[in-house]
Amino acid sequence: MAISENRKVFFLHPQAVIQDELVRALIEANYEAYLLRNAADAKTVLKEYPNALLFLQIDSGMEEEAWLAYIDDLKSTPSTQDLTIAIVSVQPDETIQSTFLENSDNISHGISYGSYNYERTYKQIDNILSDEKTRVPKNIARGTFSETPRVSLHFARNDNRYEGVLRDITISGVTCRLIQDETFPSNLPIPAIIISYGKKQLTVSGTIAGSHGESEKIHLILFNDDCKKTQASEIYDLIQVGMQREIEDLIAAKGHKRQVVTKIPRSQLYGRK
Repeated sequence: MAISENRKVFFLHPQAVIQDELVRALIEANYEAYLLRNAADAKTVLKEYPNALLFLQIDSGMEEEAWLAYIDDLKSTPSTQDLTIAIVSVQPDETIQSTFLENSDNISHGISYGSYNYERTYKQIDNILSDEKTRVPKNIARGTFSETPRVSLHFARNDNRYEGVLRDITISGVTCRLIQDETFPSNLPIPAIIISYGKKQLTVSGTIAGSHGESEKIHLILFNDDCKKTQASEIYDLIQVGMQREIEDLIAAKGHKRQVVTKIPRSQLYGRK
């Protein structure tokens, strides 16, 4: 898993508008934001990140009283008692305040999006995340990948085709493990690097910055400035896939078979407009 000083931000059982727009926007703002779908198995994830911030959608999935009991259970369990919990609901602000915030010491924040407005809701969430200091200045979102299932990468140079496996990606570039035993010089431009994942491909341009890490087969490739501007959306698509896989890998490692997070963001399933 990626090592970061950021506090992770989880959205449990989010409605589509939050899943499709807001979480992705937070990742582009370099928050470590993740989607969770199953309340029972989400506890497994949250135990691994005891200082995380959890946004909990209380209008679906369980009855309201069951969600409140779930919150109380999280806050009474030693491994999750330090979580910061915020509720998200279509109920009016006044109802959230009087029904939840004033009657529970376990809920720190509440957000209403009954009349959904992207800018307003994003600002509310961003203000909470800023107050809770969930993002380290200058830190950037990073998607990490294990080699099973692998995300492949290839490029051509001097009529030779080179293949590799993606290890991680940020808006600045990627690290990858090349299959061929060849060391490339630093500052070597690569005009077309094709990254394949699922049924999608991302073609970027960049410069090999040299070997990276414990092996000379591990290379750091930095994206060109123009690439970072024109293909930012596609790059963040892949970053989000990697971040979600990090959580999937954690669940798998704990021996759970129930799916608790989206394998691919909804924007990948239905296409981004």
